[in-house]
Amino acid sequence: MPQGVGFYSLKIVGVWRCLGIRRRSKLSTFSFCTFLINRQLTMNTRINYIDRIKGFTILLVVLGHIYLFLLNFSDTFVSRFIGSCHMFIFMFISGFVAYIPDETLTRKNIARLKRRFLSYICPSIFICSVSFLYLALIAEKGWGEGWQTAKNYWFFYWYLKSLALYCILHALLLSTRRKWIHMLIVCIAYAAFYLGWRKSPLLNQIFCLEHAVCFYPFYLMGYCFRKYNLTDVLLQKNWIFTLGIIGYATLLYASIPIHALQIVVSRIIVPMCAVVIVYYLFAQRENSKERWETWLSYIGYKSLDIYLYHWFFILTFKMIGMTDLAGWVLKSNNALLCLIIASLAAVVIAYMSIFTGYVIRQSDILRKIVYG
Repeated sequence: MPQGVGFYSLKIVGVWRCLGIRRRSKLSTFSFCTFLINRQLTMNTRINYIDRIKGFTILLVVLGHIYLFLLNFSDTFVSRFIGSCHMFIFMFISGFVAYIPDETLTRKNIARLKRRFLSYICPSIFICSVSFLYLALIAEKGWGEGWQTAKNYWFFYWYLKSLALYCILHALLLSTRRKWIHMLIVCIAYAAFYLGWRKSPLLNQIFCLEHAVCFYPFYLMGYCFRKYNLTDVLLQKNWIFTLGIIGYATLLYASIPIHALQIVVSRIIVPMCAVVIVYYLFAQRENSKERWETWLSYIGYKSLDIYLYHWFFILTFKMIGMTDLAGWVLKSNNALLCLIIASLAAVVIAYMSIFTGYVIRQSDILRKIVYG
């Protein structure tokens, strides 16, 4: 019995015995335990392992940006590991929590989707504007260069804009219950994303369509995982987890001469293996109360603030001379030392971002402008 649902199992078996009901099979007990986890999410309460996955993933995001922008590492094992999983897992979790049980376009659901859309698009616009002012005034790049760099960072915050597009698509899907129409809408939207990415550089830059194309399958994967209760299936069938480990370890550094096949392996198969591994490891510990898990839950709960503001602190560290420290770390040629220092910096930046979000939320006006 996986540790994460053991608590539920004991409670259920105890209730059955008190009622004089003969103990059911292990599979039945396990299925009901997973049902309780899924029911918890349906009732809009927080799921521990979802927050922990978000916390783990957002720390990978910050760590990856430290490696890229401060240490100038782009081809190390840590960089490759982070790039192969972090945003794919984030998209999977975003689809997972986006599921709406009744799946109809009621007024309540329209209001819910509207709030989601504003919570995605408002921070994107705000961050782009603040990035421009920060680069032009504080980083002293000037208005012209600051604007050009800010446009690049508009593309940098692609995640929220992709979620805003998916939110609009979600509303279309809720307008009908026919599955063939659902499939048609998804295919047409995906084709539109792809054509916009390939044929229109302007649309691609505004809506970040390249990322919308690459990550939508993982968003759908998370949505279907929640809708069809596949957590139950995954936790029961350990061989899927084992296959994920073998696939990830085998294919992470795989070099395939056929370009199309290499793209499929590196952008679909390897990330899916990573999603399965991480989701399984955290889901089976749903009711565990270790300190590090509680800490990850807190980080995950504040993941939006970390995502929005961490770049400003990374850029500030770079401006005040942290690159000298990075140069010293590089000269040491010690990969473990690099990882330890970068991890500590990621935690510091995460807490600074959380505090920034806390300060902004104290103002009613700023809270509405920034978070929608």
